[in-house]
Amino acid sequence: MSVSVADIFEDYVESLQNLPAEVDQNMHELRRMDEDFQRFRELYTKHRRHYVKHLRTSPSASSMNLVASRLQLEKDYKSAVHKQEQKIELALRMYDLVSRHIERIDSQMAKNGAADSYWNQKKTSWDDPDSPMSSWRGEGNFKLDIA
Repeated sequence: MSVSVADIFEDYVESLQNLPAEVDQNMHELRRMDEDFQRFRELYTKHRRHYVKHLRTSPSASSMNLVASRLQLEKDYKSAVHKQEQKIELALRMYDLVSRHIERIDSQMAKNGAADSYWNQKKTSWDDPDSPMSSWRGEGNFKLDIA
């Protein structure tokens, strides 16, 4: 028994109910992580300036303060890099989340033979190079005028 395109879309839309909340939650988490990264970056910059100043004014390059400053600088740098890696991981998880939904609808459409019969009939202004809709794909006469 073949499932109609409407049934596929209805099931798909129901499965998307939690997606906006999940994406929103992840975006808030990403913002929080970005704020944390900015704090790490500012701290690193502050310690780097202190280290360079101390390096220039210190007659002995092997003083204990200089070594401690260098270790703190390395620690700050590693913290910032780690936070950036966490942000990338979260962004990839969000991408995968949305991608799985897209792949599922594509799979359902292909499995039920709806992909070819439905979408080939529905080629609209996306495929018309003179249409304003084609500019969304980077084609057509779309221009961005920045004054």
